[in-house]
Amino acid sequence: MKPSIKYFYFFTVIIYCFALLGCSSNKEKKKLYLMKNLTAHYNIYFNAKEALKESENNVYSTFEEDFSQTLPIFRLADETSAANESENLNGVIDRSNKITLDKYQSNWLDDADLLIAKSYYLKGDYYTALEYFRYVSLTFPKEKKNKIAAYLGEIKNDLALKQYTYVDSVLKKLDSLKIKYFKDDIAAAKAQMAVNKNDIPLAIKELKSALKFTKNKTNQIRWTYILAQLQELNSETDLAKSNYSKIAKSNASFEMAFNAKLSQIRISENEDGKQFNKIATLTKLLKEDKNQQFKEKIYFQIANTYFQKKDLLNAIKYY
Repeated sequence: MKPSIKYFYFFTVIIYCFALLGCSSNKEKKKLYLMKNLTAHYNIYFNAKEALKESENNVYSTFEEDFSQTLPIFRLADETSAANESENLNGVIDRSNKITLDKYQSNWLDDADLLIAKSYYLKGDYYTALEYFRYVSLTFPKEKKNKIAAYLGEIKNDLALKQYTYVDSVLKKLDSLKIKYFKDDIAAAKAQMAVNKNDIPLAIKELKSALKFTKNKTNQIRWTYILAQLQELNSETDLAKSNYSKIAKSNASFEMAFNAKLSQIRISENEDGKQFNKIATLTKLLKEDKNQQFKEKIYFQIANTYFQKKDLLNAIKYY
């Protein structure tokens, strides 16, 4: 064999070996990427997401409503419930940070940052939550669903901070997009802003739109009650009574269903020219056999009514 041919074969073999090594290296990188993606999703992210759901349920189940006022469309955690969930929410943040730091090659970075943002929101740390929501909306523009979720997160935080100019600004951004996701929450946010501006007819329109889009049972009940409150404010008493009736017959919390029933009675008595007497109505309901299982809760309602009237002696009797 001629030397030139010998060298040709020699270099061909070397190049082929390097090519094999390169392919092997690429395969290993792909395997590593796949493993990081799988562990980020099915282990860390899943557990963090479930923990966040648990905290959301705990926080909102202890949320105390003021039924003498129009209810807020988006509930906020009070200091006590947020403090009670602090440890669990810190765990969600730690797990999510593990994805962003250790699993940075995975596809779940934006999802992890959203979990962090939502955790800070539940903790009542609205400024930190805002930073994370804005980071997601700016850093992951191709992730359409999460981008809109981040915009909604910004809106909820700005509502909590009463930064209404920023809310209007983000809503304009959303109006400029072709929206497929979260149409219910966007309409609900517009309804809340209309309430804040005392534009009740617009609030009713937007809340009806939110109800049309939502599939969330909890939101359906809450928003229907608020719609009834707004319709009552707008002198649409027949529609208000109809929606209060839906809530009274639904699986709403006792407090919401009970207040819906009281509102029905109040509207009917006002239409008959009677002065609504909440304590007299509660006392009457107390005597009805069908309400015996709710006796203690009705006593509590009577006590609270006396307390609001600053009649402490009678309040103590019923407490």
